[in-house]
Parts: sequence; structure tokens; C-alpha cells
Amino acid sequence: MSLRHIFSVFTVGVVLLTGCSSEADEPAALPTKTPIPTVGAFTESPDPEAEPEPEPDTVTPKQLIRRWASLSNQMQNTGKSDEFRMASQDCPACLGLADHVDAIYEAGGYVETEGWRVLRIVLPPDRGRRIDAIVSVRSGATSYRESADDEVKKLTGARQDFRFVLRKRTDSWSILEYHLLGG
Repeated sequence: MSLRHIFSVFTVGVVLLTGCSSEADEPAALPTKTPIPTVGAFTESPDPEAEPEPEPDTVTPKQLIRRWASLSNQMQNTGKSDEFRMASQDCPACLGLADHVDAIYEAGGYVETEGWRVLRIVLPPDRGRRIDAIVSVRSGATSYRESADDEVKKLTGARQDFRFVLRKRTDSWSILEYHLLGG
């Protein structure tokens, strides 16, 4: 996996933290009985075609993707990966991302990123126990240093599409993998 791909993925996670803008794919309001930990606030408008409100103890695929991205954003900007790892335990690529972020911070480096802003999440109409979600994002600018002695590198923002593979659990969903499309 190239360093540019890794930091594109970093950046995608961080922009989700800043909010979502696709009117067609905004999720329904989160149930008040089961708050999902996030970093930052989302500015969202109600979506007339949003998913039906889930049962009190369930998480929808869209909520999971947004939560995962929020945790990724937090991890990249702070170097703290524990929560991201817990949310990504079934996803080897996600854990690889966490390993890379940990290595950067352990070597005295850092990541500063505006992150991802979700433009759209497309789910299949027939949702079985395993689904593919196409997630379009606008990645924000990123600067990073891989170690204390490394020079600062910069990435510009861009629109990117990812495929997330999700698996239905008893009362929620888990991410199995994610991939940059066309990259």
C-alpha cells in the first residue's frame, strides 16, 4: 500500500469529522437512547429518504461508516488509536491504518489533517448479511511528518470514492474491509 494511498485514507477519515453534505444520503437522526461516540459535530439536514430509525440498540451501516470515519479522524490528529481499533476489529486494512498511525507518532511524527467530508453513501437496495457501500468523500489538506527527523510532507485535498464491505451482526454492522476505488 503506497504512502499516498495510506494518507488519502487518513484524510478521508478526518473529513468525516467535519460534517456531511449530501442531501440524498444523510442518515436519520441518531436515537437518543444509544449515542454513538463521535469527535466534532455533524451539521446535517433531515433526509426524506433516510433509513428508518433503527431499533434502540442497533447501528445502521451509514452510522457505522460515519462513526468509523470520525474515530479515524481523531486517531490521525491525536495519535490515539484504541477507540478506532475497537471499532475496526474485523478489518485488517483498518488495523493496518492504525498500526501506521501508531508508528508515525511513536517515531516522533504527526499527522495534521482536515480529514474527510462525506459527500454520499450508497447502499444496495437489498441488504443481506454482507453488503458493499460506496462512500464518496472530499478529503481535506493534510500535512504530516513520519518521524521527528523527517521533513514535513503535504497532501492536497481531493474527491475520492471508497468501497466499504460490511457484515451484519446481531444488533449492528461491522466493517470487514475498505478500498480506494480507481486509485
